[in-house]
Amino acid sequence: MQPVAASPRRETFLQYRVERRSQRDRRLRRNPNVTDLSTLMSSDAHIDSRSSTHTASGIEPVDRIFREEAVVRITDVSMRYSGSEWALSNVDLDIAEGEFVSIVGPSGCGKSTLLKLISGLELPSAGHVAVRGRRVDRPLSGIGFMFQRDALLPWATVAENIEVGLECGGYPKSQFDSRIDELLGLTGLQRFRNAFPRQLSGGMRQRVALARILAYAPDIYLMDEPFGALDAQTKVVMGQELMTIWSRAAHKSVVFVTHDIEEAVSLSDRVVVMGGRPGRIRTEYRIDLERPRDAREVRRQPRFHRYVDAIWNDIMSENLGGGAEPAASAVMGTH
Repeated sequence: MQPVAASPRRETFLQYRVERRSQRDRRLRRNPNVTDLSTLMSSDAHIDSRSSTHTASGIEPVDRIFREEAVVRITDVSMRYSGSEWALSNVDLDIAEGEFVSIVGPSGCGKSTLLKLISGLELPSAGHVAVRGRRVDRPLSGIGFMFQRDALLPWATVAENIEVGLECGGYPKSQFDSRIDELLGLTGLQRFRNAFPRQLSGGMRQRVALARILAYAPDIYLMDEPFGALDAQTKVVMGQELMTIWSRAAHKSVVFVTHDIEEAVSLSDRVVVMGGRPGRIRTEYRIDLERPRDAREVRRQPRFHRYVDAIWNDIMSENLGGGAEPAASAVMGTH
């Protein structure tokens, strides 16, 4: 009996499974793990972040986090700047359509480098980055980058700074005024339309920077500690405004770098914990907190603090030697 020839669709599926298995095997050799804390809270499971991956009924195993259709796909990426040590080593990460992903980790572990690679401002030394299936080999349109410093034009008014985003995004000039009015209202800046950056507080300047990136209307938002220089209260307020705006912007993906674990948990669908150096993905947490969220109220939930404790423990174990096992109280959320 002659064997039945595989259909092109079947061959594509098999190739996909082989590729995913290969990626999974590479990750397992590097000892990552993915944790869903909602399961751990009701189980006696214990996680060793050095070598194990926790899976249970209803929890996606590691290889399924890497989706066939991803807006951003980082595949086996390593990065070394000229004349320096490796900044990143064998990083694999997928970002889904409309997903809000935060990246946390100790200073110098390559968080900001990852954003630069996604944007095309830097190119990897090994591996590759793809956006919507297109390999990133230069800066791409449709990606907005918001930095910790607002980078506003000091000689331009608030409205004129926002106009820069409209121009870059190709917005019709005849609609500039109406769109600027809309963005000023969205960010609470109506009274400051004609103010200059020097006349604004730090929080207000960051609102202008946020309005400008919204004016550009990218498909993907890369945010590198955008609220890092703000006081604690203003940071929470800005986080709430960002969540409100993001919830209205259907199918926009956000990759958000922060050192603030509470900020990451309050905002995100998923938190990626990096270790290093060289930088690598140590653990990932799915944040099972109901949306829409109130940036203040969510911080009162016991589950919120369990996520924060577990992520904090991962980062501290990395800082204390890279091999310490997470404490049971942090993983289980007992206090």
